[in-house]
Amino acid sequence: MTEPHVAKTSAASPARNAAARLAAVQALYQLELVPQKPERVVADFIAGTMPHEEGETPPPEFDHTLFAHIVMTASKRMAAIDALLAGVLDPRWSLARITRILHALLRAGVAELLPDSGALLPVDTPIIINDYVNIAHGFFAGKEPGMANALLDKIAKKVRQ
Repeated sequence: MTEPHVAKTSAASPARNAAARLAAVQALYQLELVPQKPERVVADFIAGTMPHEEGETPPPEFDHTLFAHIVMTASKRMAAIDALLAGVLDPRWSLARITRILHALLRAGVAELLPDSGALLPVDTPIIINDYVNIAHGFFAGKEPGMANALLDKIAKKVRQ
């Protein structure tokens, strides 16, 4: 049985896990833009056949198991994840006001924080949240990383008592 303060993940290196989290955010964003089967997007990402801009740096090696787990959990449990997110947002905000990339990032983070998400090895909550905040810094220069930190922390406290 998993301790309430940890999620489970694969035994890959921290860098490969962080890269898997970034790839999961990108995959969930793509699913938001072009609705399709999440299994197909996962397979395309793992095969390295995702379309990208000319001259773009290829993605770093990432843990395929963790990546697939996050994308599939977020896809299958999207309604519950969005309900959790809506429940911790400031009442003046709605999910519709959040940019698609931030929404994808939050969905990925929540999917991984869920205690019954079914991954492989325990990971402390701060490690998961820190990786998603670092990803947010890569996409945003404003207050979004702080918002991601606050929302993921609130949800972690709710789902990982």
